[in-house]
Amino acid sequence: MAENLAIFEARWSGRSFQGLPVEVSPEEKISWTRDQVVEEIRQQQAEKSYGADGTHIRFLKAVQDTAIITWLQQLYNRCLAEGKTPRAWNESEIYLLTKDVSKRRDAKNLRPISIICIFRKVFERLLLLQVQHQPWAKLHPAQAGFRRSYSTYSNAAVVHMLLSSKVRSTALFLDF
Repeated sequence: MAENLAIFEARWSGRSFQGLPVEVSPEEKISWTRDQVVEEIRQQQAEKSYGADGTHIRFLKAVQDTAIITWLQQLYNRCLAEGKTPRAWNESEIYLLTKDVSKRRDAKNLRPISIICIFRKVFERLLLLQVQHQPWAKLHPAQAGFRRSYSTYSNAAVVHMLLSSKVRSTALFLDF
């Protein structure tokens, strides 16, 4: 186990960090406990693909009772304190998925997905849990894209209904 931990640390702790330092007041400072990191790892679906780093969530689930998770917790807290993450976490694998398998596979019938490094995925989930209830993090009620239980199709249906019933005469969708 010590040998695996040494390989793990050598691979990840020597990476360059990037980003801008974030100024945070002492009362706003947050850090994660080992238990929070373990709980987030438990929440991850074991059937998902691994990212460009080649590390699968099953590995983290298997070592959740070892020093590796303590080291990962310390890394996450360092990233949070410095406002930086390892450059290696920015690498992703992009795959094109067919929207409708009964139709021809062309640009109109494909959607890209990005598979990120599991360390970044866990970090982002921990970060989301910390900020999602902050007043400044509230999304507009009409925001549908990238939200759980929402769909841009719902927005399109509402706009269609408003236009066809002549409640509205024009509509504009913005994507940025």
